[in-house]
Amino acid sequence: MDRAWVREYWPFLIGGAIIVVGNVYLYGVQGGDWQPAGFPFVVALLVVLLIEVGRELYDRRIGA
Repeated sequence: MDRAWVREYWPFLIGGAIIVVGNVYLYGVQGGDWQPAGFPFVVALLVVLLIEVGRELYDRRIGA
């Protein structure tokens, strides 16, 4: 992975980390029943969407 790739896709890396950490915590540590589209997935989706909206607004503001 080069820096340009990371710069472009870092919100998705953050979302993936939220999914992994959230699933390990909720289902591994707390012992809950695993669900494919559970709470960690929803939180990660919201975080990635908010980051992308923020990036778009920032790009429009600075004129990039």
